[in-house]
Amino acid sequence: MKTSAFEIIPSLLDAGADEILYLPQDFREPYLLPTLDCWPEKTRLCLPSQCREETFRKLKAWAEERNISLCLSSPNQLTAGDMAGEGVPVMNSESVKLLSHLGCKGVTLSRELSRSEILDLPLDICELILPVYGRARLMVLNHCPMRTKMGLTANREQCELCRQGKGAMGTSLTDRMGAAYPLRPLRLPEGCQIELMADKPLHLSGHVQDMKGLSWLLTFSDEPKEEQLRITAHYAALRRGETPGPLPLRGTLGRFTDGVL
Repeated sequence: MKTSAFEIIPSLLDAGADEILYLPQDFREPYLLPTLDCWPEKTRLCLPSQCREETFRKLKAWAEERNISLCLSSPNQLTAGDMAGEGVPVMNSESVKLLSHLGCKGVTLSRELSRSEILDLPLDICELILPVYGRARLMVLNHCPMRTKMGLTANREQCELCRQGKGAMGTSLTDRMGAAYPLRPLRLPEGCQIELMADKPLHLSGHVQDMKGLSWLLTFSDEPKEEQLRITAHYAALRRGETPGPLPLRGTLGRFTDGVL
C-alpha cells in the first residue's frame, strides 16, 4: 500500500493493508522530521526518485537514526534499503536474482509484464510485489508547469506556490482527447519534483485472485481518503478469498492481459 496520506495510515492497516509505503509530499526538514518522530509500525519511507546527494544522505541518516525501513525509488539507491519500489522495476527472473544479490528482500514487478510472464517468475528468491491498483507514474518533471507558465525561472528552493494554492498540487494536464493526467508535486530542499501520473488507474480486481503467492501493491495518488480505505478493504477481501462487490471506478488492465506487443 503506497500513500501520501500519513494521517490515515492506521485506518489503512485496519482496512486490511499488511504494510504501508509512505511517500511524503514535502521532504524538507521542518515538515518531514515531525512525521518521522511519530512513525507508525508496519510503515516504510519511500525515497524520491531524484534528489541531490546531500538530500539523499540526510534522508538515509534520518531513517537510520529512527530505525525506519526504506522503499527504494531508483537504481542508484540500491545500497540504502532492502525493498525495490516501482522505480526499480523487475522485468524477468535475472533481474529478480540480481536485485536479491544486491540485498533486496522485496522487488516490484514491472507494469509492462503480462499475466503469463508474471507466472513464469521464480517465487523462491525474494518477495515479488505485483502492482494491482493505482495510477502509473509516466514522467518526472524537474520544471513545474505552473512556474513555467508564470515565467518563473529562479529561486526554485524558495517556491511556496503549492502552499498558497497556486501551484501544481491538485492540477492536471489534459491532452487533445480530453484525458486528464494528474500532477503530483514532491517538495524537496532543492525545489519541487513533479510526477505526471496516468489518466486512469490500474485496476486488476477480478483478475488476480489466483496470484496470492505474490504480494499486491496498491498505489494511491489523488484518491480521496475515504476512497483509499474503500479500495484497500476491497482488495484485502480478495486476498482473504472473499467476493466483494465491484468498485465503481474507471480503471485499466494495463498490459496485464497481453503484455507489450
